[in-house]
Amino acid sequence: MKKALSRAAVILFWLAVWQIAANRVDNRILLTGPAEVCMRIMKELGSMEFYASAAGSLARIMAGFLLGMISGAAIGACAFFCRVIRRLLEPVILAMKSVPVAAFVILVLIWSGSENLAVPISFFVVFPYFYVQTMTGLAETDEMKLAFARVCGMRGLNRILYLYRPALAPYLLGAARITIGMSFKSGIAAEVIGIPESAIGTRLYMSKVYLDTAGVLAWTVVIVLLSFLCEKVILYLLGALLRLPVPPLSGRGKSSVRANAEKKGQMIVIPAMSKTYQGKKVVRMPELSMKAGTRLALVGESGSGKTTWLKMLMGLTEPDNEKEKSDGAENGALRESPQISPVFQEDCLFPEQTAMDNLRMVCAEENKERIRECLELLLPAGTADQPAAELSGGMQRRTAVARAALAGGGMLVLDEPFSGLDMENRKRLATFVLKQQGDRVLIFTAHDEAEAALLFPDKTIRLPRA
Repeated sequence: MKKALSRAAVILFWLAVWQIAANRVDNRILLTGPAEVCMRIMKELGSMEFYASAAGSLARIMAGFLLGMISGAAIGACAFFCRVIRRLLEPVILAMKSVPVAAFVILVLIWSGSENLAVPISFFVVFPYFYVQTMTGLAETDEMKLAFARVCGMRGLNRILYLYRPALAPYLLGAARITIGMSFKSGIAAEVIGIPESAIGTRLYMSKVYLDTAGVLAWTVVIVLLSFLCEKVILYLLGALLRLPVPPLSGRGKSSVRANAEKKGQMIVIPAMSKTYQGKKVVRMPELSMKAGTRLALVGESGSGKTTWLKMLMGLTEPDNEKEKSDGAENGALRESPQISPVFQEDCLFPEQTAMDNLRMVCAEENKERIRECLELLLPAGTADQPAAELSGGMQRRTAVARAALAGGGMLVLDEPFSGLDMENRKRLATFVLKQQGDRVLIFTAHDEAEAALLFPDKTIRLPRA
């Protein structure tokens, strides 16, 4: 209420300044006051021509805006994921951002006439903004959640809804907020030049011809009001669309990264891998061969290279000694990498989704009741259906580990799974993981042997600090 009164006071102040200025000039051709402009608007409201002109301009400008918004966002997304499209469109976007609108108006007049001139002109203004903002928003997608989605094989629709949509939302809303006003300015300017029938721009032009300053200002007020109302409606609808609740798809697909591990009979073989940063060797690990059900612990302080080695294992970081990948066969058989179910140091939960839905994104639909039973073992009663954002840090960690443990795959990879948990919850979580491991290979990291001992490793590798 206080904010509304403050805005009203500001508007009244400038209306008073306008009226005083009109009285001082005392020339209706040079400047008319707000009272006369309001009277002129009331007169126009009684004319059917007013509504025809307002509706015609509104329809054409909004058609150009919506076309620019939808195509700009769609093509921007395609360009983000396809470098060829991005390179091809670079000069086009640069031209659309640099060429004066007036020059484009003249070209469109030559090509297609003036009747629907506002449509391509509004499109011309809106398209590059949405194209660029879509590219920028997609680039801001949470990298760790994206890595989790790639390793787990999260389905495409889930990625769009729960990874890309939240990243895009503020950029698309910002682009709409800027371009709605710009589309009205450019569209009306195009109508003033083209003079189509039933258009606000034409009425503005005729008011100029007859030196009707009150008419010019009256139609200017109408343009501002239409632009303001359209901005509110479009932002509301777009915001509602971007927040539209959609249940996630259940189950996981194929991982989009290849693990640096290979199935050989009953064994999983991880090749020797090392990584160097800025000339310094941060991790070096020998080749490892593990049979089904093996548990391997990597123990070391922060900075010892545990997480780096796990990222190389999961295919997220390229080792120094990475061999050229081939789609061919080795010894007559296609190389097969085990699918990994990971837990990163970050929980990588989707905050607006419940703990149940976070698990269902990478677990099969038929395991729904099993998922609930497992969560009830690890979380307080009633919290499985709460949004992840409302869970405590410890509950989020347990949810993340439960998701990996129930997601299947040939390897279970846990990066510091007990981080942030007290001893009682560590023991409970360790019991749960061991029960769910089955014949999968379990690889996990810990800061010390006592923490690692909770999961009874078959082998422990101590990493010295780099």
